[in-house]
Amino acid sequence: MDTGNNLAESLLRTKSPDADLQTKVEGHFRNRNSWANMEISQGEQDTADTLRYEPRGSKFEDIADEYLPSLAEQSKHNMWPPTRVLGFSLALVSMVLLLFFVEISTPKEKEFVARHPGVSFDRVNVCLALLVPMIFLWLFNVVNPNLTAMLPIALLGLYGIADTSKTASLYFNNISMLFVGVFMVATAMEASNVHRRFALHIVSRIGKTPATFMLSFMLPPFFLSFFSSNTGMTALMLPIAMSSMTNLIENADGDEEEIKALKNFEKGLYMAIAYSATIGGTATIVASPPNAIVVNKAEEMGLPDVTFMQWMGSFLPMAIVLEICCFGVMYMTYGRQVTRISTAYVEKEKKKMGKINRDEKVITALFLFLISWMILEEWTSKKWFGTCTINKKIDYSVRNKDACDAIPSAIWSGTFKNGAIALVCGAFLFFIPSVIDRKRNLLNWKMAESGIPWGIIMLMGSGNALSYAFKDTNTTKWIAEFLRPLGDLPFFWLVLIVVTLVAFLTEITSNTATTNILLPIFIEFADQNNRHPLSLAIPCAQASSMAFMLPIATPPNAVVLGTGKVAFLGFVKAGWKLNFIGIACVTIFTCTMCDFVFGLSSPSEQYQVNWACRQPNATMACPG
Repeated sequence: MDTGNNLAESLLRTKSPDADLQTKVEGHFRNRNSWANMEISQGEQDTADTLRYEPRGSKFEDIADEYLPSLAEQSKHNMWPPTRVLGFSLALVSMVLLLFFVEISTPKEKEFVARHPGVSFDRVNVCLALLVPMIFLWLFNVVNPNLTAMLPIALLGLYGIADTSKTASLYFNNISMLFVGVFMVATAMEASNVHRRFALHIVSRIGKTPATFMLSFMLPPFFLSFFSSNTGMTALMLPIAMSSMTNLIENADGDEEEIKALKNFEKGLYMAIAYSATIGGTATIVASPPNAIVVNKAEEMGLPDVTFMQWMGSFLPMAIVLEICCFGVMYMTYGRQVTRISTAYVEKEKKKMGKINRDEKVITALFLFLISWMILEEWTSKKWFGTCTINKKIDYSVRNKDACDAIPSAIWSGTFKNGAIALVCGAFLFFIPSVIDRKRNLLNWKMAESGIPWGIIMLMGSGNALSYAFKDTNTTKWIAEFLRPLGDLPFFWLVLIVVTLVAFLTEITSNTATTNILLPIFIEFADQNNRHPLSLAIPCAQASSMAFMLPIATPPNAVVLGTGKVAFLGFVKAGWKLNFIGIACVTIFTCTMCDFVFGLSSPSEQYQVNWACRQPNATMACPG
């Protein structure tokens, strides 16, 4: 929850008797991401005891808590509405039924025994007693999704699947460190308003006509979401867009047709900002939690690392195509009736920011260095920092990848991974003094801990825990058996079915939770049907971001709903078109660019270890 901003908003509602303090709070609330522009003396703090400095909490959560009602507003309503009671009841009943009243037997057919020698389904019901209650808790939002994500730490030990130490260790790994480091840098960017300057510059430069005005508000969240929170970027752009549209409507000189066209354009503009941030979240590993979950699964399975360059090479072109389609759909649906536009408010805000300062220059340079290092990881840190394994023994005399590759049957494993790269860059900011605020450096721990997406890390950790439980109890094999009829479908049609299913499922569920649940199943299904283990996992992750029809589908949509300018079902008008465009794009780019980069349709030997055709007593021949 964004504690500082909610307190500031609360003070604005209560109208503090201290006018000077009121002015300061209003200034802070307008510039919600700045730590530098708000100084409160002890006397002022006594005047408004509700206003106090606290960590603002992660604003990069899967669910944007800062847009929920205030505590005062919540107290007027029933904190346990019928849907929450229903979700809790279903979770509790399903847990009891699956633990004590449901028994899943192992098939005795010869074909099954030949496919899965020694496999038993006797403990599948125990795993389902964890999975099904978590689905209900996530679906009905009974408690914060991040709290639900921590349930496996307790329940896996309670069920005897894994001890608590083992489960807890699954919640933090290289990808978690990658998020910590990247969002340290992103938090410093917010504190110095680098992202705001970039956004204002783009809008003021190209927003001259209604079409380019909409496009100029779509581009900053699209690009900034590559390496930052799509929810945070939506929250950054919306106040600028809202002030600009208010200024335009007020200056419409009472022309009813123009006002009507501008109000319709306003709805489309706000949704276009949210959609752009969501689309930008498909382009890189850290842009969206489902992307990171796939990379984490590949690492966990011992597959070759999925690098930044591979992911961007596969899906940056798709993101650009989707952004162009999104602009076309949104402008044709909402913008054609508008005849004139003005960027007066944007120009005024840009002028207020003044010249770029040293803080902004240093942080921008470090940010570009971080991006470059992660993209070129394959030729820099991975090449020089690692271990060479020869016949299952590490040879420490071999110091680089080229020397290791020259030895027959030797395998080089990089040890300085992108999580460490991001952490080094983030830690560097702790040592450079700020010129905006002399009392701190470019980053301090209060700022860092409030910007790090702890909730997302917990959600990704729950995916690791669920995956471990699925594997240990053979639940993935049990579910994959039901999907066997789909195994003979051509790759294109199989991807299309998976993408369509996930895209519409995430309209009503968390995309991170959906990916956590489905990914182990699709990986097992791919292995059983002699396919690349990531052939359905990657499109599953990308499809989880293709939810545009409902405000609950993605956090950026929820932010737009919070403006009160777009009705709950207002997203459907253009969203259904983008859903189908997104499904088509993910399917096509998975079967083309992604297939070319990762070799999904023709996997190499290292991916075929778990294929059904390679198991003892196999009843099928391997393809090719």
